[in-house]
Amino acid sequence: MFPKGPIALDITVRKFPLRVALLALGALFTSGCESLIMKSTGEMMNAYTVKHLTPFAMGTQDLDMACRISQGTGNLLLSYRRVLDTPPHQGTVTTMASAAACAESLGVEAELRGIRALKRGDTADAADARIEEKRWRNIAASRYLRGYEALVAKYGEPGDGKCSAHLDEEGTDGKRHQIAYMVGLISGVQAVRHDRASGALLGTSADVGKKVARGTDCLNDARWWHMPKALQAAIWVGLPGGAPKGVDPWAQLSEAANQGGAAGIRLAMAARTQALDAAGKADEVRAAIRAFVKAGKDRTEGDWRGWQLLDLQAEQQILWLSDRLWTEATGHRTPVGGLGTFWDDAVAPAEGADLFDDLTEDEETPPPAVDDAAPASN
Repeated sequence: MFPKGPIALDITVRKFPLRVALLALGALFTSGCESLIMKSTGEMMNAYTVKHLTPFAMGTQDLDMACRISQGTGNLLLSYRRVLDTPPHQGTVTTMASAAACAESLGVEAELRGIRALKRGDTADAADARIEEKRWRNIAASRYLRGYEALVAKYGEPGDGKCSAHLDEEGTDGKRHQIAYMVGLISGVQAVRHDRASGALLGTSADVGKKVARGTDCLNDARWWHMPKALQAAIWVGLPGGAPKGVDPWAQLSEAANQGGAAGIRLAMAARTQALDAAGKADEVRAAIRAFVKAGKDRTEGDWRGWQLLDLQAEQQILWLSDRLWTEATGHRTPVGGLGTFWDDAVAPAEGADLFDDLTEDEETPPPAVDDAAPASN
């Protein structure tokens, strides 16, 4: 028989705290286990991005895949800052820079569309393309800025007079920190550049460029294909009076570009070409593009294969510049395989030659005529 009345009530009351304690302990265990799993997953993803995904992508030849995977997984990586004691800043730097390239590409396409519209007199389409271009450049600027902010969070404010101890680490870990730092510096400059092109919607401070110029001194210039000195000089030529007294920024930029081209990764050459374009040096821009292409053909192996995505990104920047020049002059972008050539070259193909060859079907040999007349009688 089960107890009834006051005795039963007393037993129930005495057991209730134990049940509550067991439920609370179970909830605490479940919550703690969930938190532990999320933290370990976040740490694993950040480590995987830094140690495997980024190095693997650096050695590939598909810029589109690189930017798309960064777009697709960027927020997943960034969301782990909610559960990790140390947010994944290092992985964020390269991820956001790569994702920004996707938006930058769409901005260039809109720019080219606008140029074609102006050439045919369609001002409405040209205006629409300009608006679209500004929107994409704003997105690119935002992503580049987030990458730069991750650099600041991980390594400290560039140009503050001291370099992060991470950059002095030996071996593979040191290289990973250094490449993330360099990509972050480039992202800062790109954030300013695209923000200006979009109408300064983000209001990115011009001081970022000055900080980056000083921060490049924390990198080994020769190890990173002379891009640090090229980036520094490119910033100085855009800031009147920005170079230290007695330093010729154009001379430093030219020297870095020549050395970088010989080293195999043409980032410094791309930086110089873009600086020449921004300064309106049209003739020198053409010569720089030709030199860029020649350096790619003359390149020896070295460690180029392991970092070829960076070189291809530099080539993409040069191709976009060439496309704009070609479109302004002819209405179409650089012909396939024609980077380094121009529409008015003495040996250039006739306007529009071969552009439509793959759009026409091969003409078939007509069948022999059929004689429907009745055979003659013998």
